[in-house]
Amino acid sequence: QQELLQALGATDPGELSPAEVAERRDIMDAIEYDFGGCERHRKQRERLSTMFGWDKRREAVEREVLASQAQQLQLFASMGLPLPPGVRTGPSAAIASTAPPALT
Repeated sequence: QQELLQALGATDPGELSPAEVAERRDIMDAIEYDFGGCERHRKQRERLSTMFGWDKRREAVEREVLASQAQQLQLFASMGLPLPPGVRTGPSAAIASTAPPALT
């Protein structure tokens, strides 16, 4: 991780090895196109997600949000209050993503 971050953050690409320059270019291209468009970019996203735990973190945050929402809904029910306007329940309720888009 550290070597990758150093290559990406290098202020003088001339100090990088040819392999580091190529890797930096590939990753920056993938980022520029939001990890979409071609298989090479999707592979970069998968590699970075594995390295930095993006997908695992997203899943953990989604579980935390769902648990918090369930707890709040139980509180409303225990108090005999109706659900607030706009509250969606069930598996179709949307959860905001905290990670780069997952392309399948």
